[in-house]
Amino acid sequence: MKRRHAFSILLLCLLLAFHGAAAEVEGRITIDQSGTVSGLSAVKIRIFRGGALLSSATTDEEGRFSMPLRIAQNCRLYVKLPERAFFEEDGPVNPVQPDAWEGWSEPFDLTEGQILRFPDIRTVSAASVSGRAWEDRNADGLLQEGEAPLPGTYVVLLNMEGEPTAVDSVRVYAGGTFSFPRLHAGRYALAFHLPDGYLFTKVSSDPGGSCAAAPKDVRTAVSSPFTLETSESRGEMNIGGFLPAQIGDSVWIDANGNGLQDYREPGYAGARLTLTDAAGTPLEDTASDEYGYYHFPNLTPGDYRIRLSVPEAHRLTGLQSAALGEIDSDADPDTAATALISLTTGEVRRNVDFGLVPLPKTP
Repeated sequence: MKRRHAFSILLLCLLLAFHGAAAEVEGRITIDQSGTVSGLSAVKIRIFRGGALLSSATTDEEGRFSMPLRIAQNCRLYVKLPERAFFEEDGPVNPVQPDAWEGWSEPFDLTEGQILRFPDIRTVSAASVSGRAWEDRNADGLLQEGEAPLPGTYVVLLNMEGEPTAVDSVRVYAGGTFSFPRLHAGRYALAFHLPDGYLFTKVSSDPGGSCAAAPKDVRTAVSSPFTLETSESRGEMNIGGFLPAQIGDSVWIDANGNGLQDYREPGYAGARLTLTDAAGTPLEDTASDEYGYYHFPNLTPGDYRIRLSVPEAHRLTGLQSAALGEIDSDADPDTAATALISLTTGEVRRNVDFGLVPLPKTP
């Protein structure tokens, strides 16, 4: 038994003499979060020689790592950061490309028993911007429960340090959300392009409201510039769009004065109609065509009235006790205006009619 024990000790000594004392590589990864520096934990560290993996470790809660290694030459340290971090410039690990989260050290050699202490691998916490594109049914600029996503919206991130420059872009898909997750601190803005046929809703300063707007004939809206600090997450950079609504139908001669559009009663050409807001403020005018039809296209969802300038020698026909859709007159004979008409996104209302009764000719 003693012989066997002695032999084991001798064998261990021979092995140690043959292999020599192990070398070691150690270091620390830190992260700067808005000026507060701490260790970055759970980062995988590897040492390679050529394509061969020699050793690996994971940083602890303080961001520290330590890897034993046999004697080796031309080794390199490989680090893959979490998505939320960037390498700082001029550190011991260089990113494989600008802003990448993977990086390599310069080659190094290890001798027997050597402890190689890497300088701190410094990283910075990334900032982010996110938001949602939605169909604003009532065009009030506020994202409300039940309003649908607006897929197909295209969002461009602009660097506003100096001349505006496109940094990145993303298309909004079925869920309606978008995100730019890995950004340096800086000054930015967002440019939005809506799907064909959609117009921008108005800007709202309320939380979750639309952050950009543009005139009806402009296809791109740009948000106000904003500043991102290190590790800041700016959400609710939302954009709302709507399909334009329409109102129209006809002005006709109610020859028998019964308030209904009877067979062969003709349209009235050249009647002047005014679209107003809910308070009666004029917004735009149009005139009925040769067949008596009129049309107010490209309207923002909201509340409207239509007022008719009653031609000479005519009066408005009476209202029915209940609305009858496309065959009755919709204007109050006393005010020559319709009741309030509420339109939502993309709504087409082609049943708002005006009946004119010719006055008897005076001798």
